[in-house]
Amino acid sequence: MADRDNYWDAIKGWSILAVVGIHALNIPGQMGEQTFAFQFALLIRQFINFAVPMFLALAGYMAGGRAVIQSGEFISSRLKRLLPPYLLWTFVYVGLGRPEDLLSPNVLAADIFMGEGIGVGYFVIVLAQMVVLTPLISKVSSVRGHALIMAGGALAGLVTSYVFQLFLVDHPLSSFPANALPFWVWYPFYHFGFVARRYHLPESKFLQRWLPLLWCGWLLCVGLSWLEGQALTAADAAKFGMSQTKATSLLASGALFLALLGATASLRKYQFRGWAWIGRNSYFIYLTHLLVFAVIAKVWSRGGLEMNPVFYSILLVPLTVAVCSTGLFVAKRILPPAVQRIVTG
Repeated sequence: MADRDNYWDAIKGWSILAVVGIHALNIPGQMGEQTFAFQFALLIRQFINFAVPMFLALAGYMAGGRAVIQSGEFISSRLKRLLPPYLLWTFVYVGLGRPEDLLSPNVLAADIFMGEGIGVGYFVIVLAQMVVLTPLISKVSSVRGHALIMAGGALAGLVTSYVFQLFLVDHPLSSFPANALPFWVWYPFYHFGFVARRYHLPESKFLQRWLPLLWCGWLLCVGLSWLEGQALTAADAAKFGMSQTKATSLLASGALFLALLGATASLRKYQFRGWAWIGRNSYFIYLTHLLVFAVIAKVWSRGGLEMNPVFYSILLVPLTVAVCSTGLFVAKRILPPAVQRIVTG
């Protein structure tokens, strides 16, 4: 399978739409817990909480396609693609929003290494950790070994999330973005993506045979995640109830990835060209969409439009993707190739 695959690129396209949707839903999600807006956000979040786990699974899947992984070469090549755009856009965000940070080395270091400059830069830090771990993952030679490592990572991640979100709520690791930075919070997805490619799971007759059950399993897990979200909200942990890292949301994300693996043979015949284009450029959209949020919010408020939080969050998603895509289209036509790689990723 070639690394450039419309099917998997389209899934990345759907995933970046989910990312934008998650951040757009922060607006109704800040309303009172008994309001329609909050309940709308809580429900929709359960369907789109697959975003970061899916991106990590896909990154692992692409890494698993390499026959041989040499530590230095692999890490260097991946970080060279990942970090320059991240650093550029971090300085853009900081320069536009908090220029005083540029004069404070400690604050600027937090902006870069904790992802606070972009606001959601934690994902880049997490992915960089996964890249560094990949040569070690590639040395595991047995299915049992992979399974044990993934199970250990899943347990460590769940313990970390639940302990700090529910019991040590005043600890720095209980707040965003620190609670999302440790690689083990997300670990099994990257590793499982790697295993799925290495062991050719998209060709698995077992997954194809049980595909309807896998889709039903995903919907069941989404329902369970909504119930857990309601329970956590009632326990005064509404943010955790919304999150991607609670147990049922992680389970739903895993079920969805399994279903998509099983559906590869039946869905790959569709080209998904538009979604694939968005997926191939999802990193640029990820890095820039919060800037577009800010611009749209200013235009919206200056227009004197009354903001219904639900309507606004729904409208914000396609508008943001359209603006980011237009900016990308222009950048690819006016910037030299070397600059394009840094600006667009």
